[in-house]
Amino acid sequence: MESFEKKFSQTKHRSLFNKVQRLIEPCVYVIPTKDQPSTGVSKIGGRPDLPESFVWPKDHSSGEVLSFLLQLNLSECPSISGLPEKGILYFFIGSQDDASSITNSVVYSTEDSSFTASLESYGKEFKECALEFREGVGVVDLGYFSLHEKEFEEMEELLEDHRTDIYELYKSITAAIGNTSKAQILGPCSRPHDPDEIEDNLKLLLLLPSFRDLELCWWDSGELLFHIDSEDLGSGRFDRTLCSVYST
Repeated sequence: MESFEKKFSQTKHRSLFNKVQRLIEPCVYVIPTKDQPSTGVSKIGGRPDLPESFVWPKDHSSGEVLSFLLQLNLSECPSISGLPEKGILYFFIGSQDDASSITNSVVYSTEDSSFTASLESYGKEFKECALEFREGVGVVDLGYFSLHEKEFEEMEELLEDHRTDIYELYKSITAAIGNTSKAQILGPCSRPHDPDEIEDNLKLLLLLPSFRDLELCWWDSGELLFHIDSEDLGSGRFDRTLCSVYST
């Protein structure tokens, strides 16, 4: 957050920093690398590293097995409010036919050392690469305001006194953040696929954009989103996530 504040102070909207804080939240950037992952580290694709007792998740309706997407070793991740400091989060997905409701399973295992690489692969096997993390800042997407007209009007009214508008303000915010096409853990819940999904207590758990190099493409080069209720996040109920694709 300090880095963002420093960079934002160099923009023409620096006097609005206190107002901007309502639009941003700390997050953790997830960055694909060219490294081949060793057993137990954070990674996208390949075969998961699982504890012996692990049961591969299935679609409860069809009975089809889900595809392993990625694993996050939380001991490698910068400390951020809402996530355990240790253990592994495994993410699985099913068919993407319905962009607003994708069958998924997020499994949290407290074991982070007593596992072996899976000898079997179920479902689609995604291209494998190791991941690294960096502290970052997430910003509410402008699409959020198209679904919250009252908040949009309040923000526009606020900015009139500064002879600017929300679109110009966003240029300064994104300039301070840098590349906004990063994968991220946590941050603002800003890009619901459907207005009916908007809830004050819904949190973004994971945002995974399309990565051409990894052959990951969500619909029309969109973003894969995992959301979780804030109470479920606080109690570690990662088995109750929502998954959707946001695509413009």
